[in-house]
Amino acid sequence: GVAGLTSVTTLIRPKTGTWFQGRVWYTGVDASFQASGDAVYSTWSENIYFSQIIENKSQFGKCHQTNDPTSQTLFDLLPTDGGVIKIQGCGSIYKLFPIQNGLLVFAANGIWFITGSQGIGFAANDYTVNKISAVQSISSTSFVDVLGFPMFWNEEGIYYVTLNSQDTQNNRRSGFSVDNLCIGTILSFYAAIPLQSKKFVRGDYNPLDFIIQW
Repeated sequence: GVAGLTSVTTLIRPKTGTWFQGRVWYTGVDASFQASGDAVYSTWSENIYFSQIIENKSQFGKCHQTNDPTSQTLFDLLPTDGGVIKIQGCGSIYKLFPIQNGLLVFAANGIWFITGSQGIGFAANDYTVNKISAVQSISSTSFVDVLGFPMFWNEEGIYYVTLNSQDTQNNRRSGFSVDNLCIGTILSFYAAIPLQSKKFVRGDYNPLDFIIQW
């Protein structure tokens, strides 16, 4: 309602999302806003939006806190609130993958892991964001869930994310290994596949015969 302010908006919708710890998560709004009027340059590409803990369907889009942050009495951020996580430098985000008590974020410039700082799960007022690998992602369609762990294609190989055995025993939060399955197997064959084909490949996993097909 204040006259003269520049509206910063976009019509681009999130291209991926997931359900994790009672919340809806959205990301992949690949859009930016050029500096105009009193508004500086801004981008939505590196934002991850999470809803309040869902108790009814009206909360699906409430990615903000319940209390009024300008109130003099009830202004605190609650563990059940919604919000936005911005991962600086991650580039376009292609996939969100829940695993154990955290969320893997696959982006153009690497892989990140979001979880609670105490190792007991995510909360709006208590979380950490750790980069676990510089392995890049190029699309969201190749991802396959293999017994709770992600496998995906990118430009140089087929990657599989697993927990490190020593970190599993110690219950550490981000003890992940990201391995290229093509090294020593089909690397030369994989390199001959056109990059455009790799971007649009689709995968599926049959849990009965343990076979993945792309």
